[in-house]
Amino acid sequence: MTFRPRRSWLFLLLLGVLAPNCPALDAAALRQQVLERQRQTRSWSADFTQTLVMPGMRQPVVSAGSAAYLAPDLLRLDFRQPAGEFVLIVADHLYLQKAGAAAEVKALTGDGGGRPFQALLGFLRGQPAADDGAFDAAVTSEGDDYWFTLTRSPEAAAPSPRLIRNRIARTTLDIREIFVELPNGGTLTYRFDRVTRNQPIAAERFRPPQLR
Repeated sequence: MTFRPRRSWLFLLLLGVLAPNCPALDAAALRQQVLERQRQTRSWSADFTQTLVMPGMRQPVVSAGSAAYLAPDLLRLDFRQPAGEFVLIVADHLYLQKAGAAAEVKALTGDGGGRPFQALLGFLRGQPAADDGAFDAAVTSEGDDYWFTLTRSPEAAAPSPRLIRNRIARTTLDIREIFVELPNGGTLTYRFDRVTRNQPIAAERFRPPQLR
């Protein structure tokens, strides 16, 4: 399980529609459109691939799996790589399962390790990011996608990413790719595939594990 960076900026990229320079679009209206679309989302699922590159690493660390969300407070990430690991959010409970270990539970809002998942859950609910003012934003279009680029402001408190680039589908406003340049020079990339919205997801998938 490699969701290690702990600040909510991990998924600030998902709200990159704050960009003020969006060509031929009203950025404020677009932002509200995205947030409202998320508020109308009752279920969401996607396959994801995460690639982490850090200074000194001989090769990238790649994780892959699937994510599922049921409004308003159920979120699960199942990892195929590394196999057998998952993250589950049920209201304010954060369940973590690592391969070969017993599942553990923490308070979602009381532990720093839960911040990335709080940020993702907040986006899926249609809640604005709390620290978007730390970045200067710009947007360009390319083919069927928008590219939102967030660059760290000189006034931003450390540690913040140097750069966040978000690829968002033009027609659906679904997030397709996230690229983050970390303060230490490493990079973190997420790719989302097979995104579905408001399709049935069995509630049993979010049943908390038995704890020892």
